[in-house]
Parts: sequence; C-alpha cells; structure tokens
Amino acid sequence: MAGDSHPKGHRWFAAAYDRLTAHQEHNLWSKIKPDGTFRFIEHVRHDDGLGGRLQDLATPVWRWFAAGCHLNRRTGQSISEAGFEVVEERRFTIPPGMPVLVGVAKPA
Repeated sequence: MAGDSHPKGHRWFAAAYDRLTAHQEHNLWSKIKPDGTFRFIEHVRHDDGLGGRLQDLATPVWRWFAAGCHLNRRTGQSISEAGFEVVEERRFTIPPGMPVLVGVAKPA
C-alpha cells in the first residue's frame, strides 16, 4: 500500500493485491483526506455461479499456500461497506480466468 502524505492525512492511497481486511479498509478513512481517493486493483470472486463456487472451494487451501490470499473476495462490496463510494471501476480477466477489479473510490 502506498500513499501521498499530507499533514492532515493522505491525498490518496493505493492497494494492489494487498489482502486488506474489512477492518483495515474501514480504517483507511482516518488516513485519507475528505477529498482524497483510494485506488485499487484486486482479483475478485467470479460473478457466475460455477466460477464463484470453485473459488469458494479452493480458497481455504489457496489461503494457506498464498499467505492469506482469498480467491473469492467480493472486493467491490467490501470497499462500499467500509464507507467508500466506487467512482471508477473496470473489470477484466487474466489467465487462467481470474476476474480482476481496478478502480478508484472516495469517501461516501
């Protein structure tokens, strides 16, 4: 995670595949200025049924091998629940079929 420091908080924070917990996402607000942004890139859970279920099944083992990484995280939903408003978002897929969410959020 990186940020542009300012005496009254950060103008922006960026997270890339950072495995932020919901608690850490919520605490970002205390570090971001009211007009600041949170920029993120995360692999996310498949929207379709089969892909999502496969990610759910693989996540417990994957977390152990990949230092706590969750294949099935609903990142967009977590960001919104932490008090952010997603103002830009782009979804795409990387091999071997992993959905990725890239975006910008600001205080809601």
